[in-house]
Amino acid sequence: MLDIKYIKEKESLISKLEDFNSLRELVGSNKTSGVYFKQTADFDLEGSADNLWTPIGSEANNFQGIYDGGNHVIKNMWISTNGYAGFFAFVKSATIKNLTFEGGCVNASSVSYVGALVGRSLSDVTIENVSNIGCDIVGKNNHIGGIIGNYYGDATHAIKIISCANSG
Repeated sequence: MLDIKYIKEKESLISKLEDFNSLRELVGSNKTSGVYFKQTADFDLEGSADNLWTPIGSEANNFQGIYDGGNHVIKNMWISTNGYAGFFAFVKSATIKNLTFEGGCVNASSVSYVGALVGRSLSDVTIENVSNIGCDIVGKNNHIGGIIGNYYGDATHAIKIISCANSG
């Protein structure tokens, strides 16, 4: 489990699948603002209709840190939800970089705000060097994208999307 005291002093390493549950808990208690998380391995989530990924965060408790995927891959993520859908459900004032998604499916056919990486984002978000390769994205109506579903900001709170790719 990720140690809250440790993450305030240094970077927090995501080195095993269980660390994602700890990250989800930290986001749920609004303890990620400005914290640096680094993924240190590739992960196969072995997703299916019977093995679903629970998106990290919510509108009330959103990811606000820095997530560096370390140029690693997350494979076979499957999501089926009635809320914001993506690896991160909702991010605010966050940076996410150096991560690739391969295969899987994000199915939120009854809602909007759907993407492989982020369902919805708000205020000063940077997405850099993120790719989605063959992860199918399904949503309703609008705010659906291969990497990010929706961004809301203004002239002083902008999003930066740098060197990202979506294919398949």
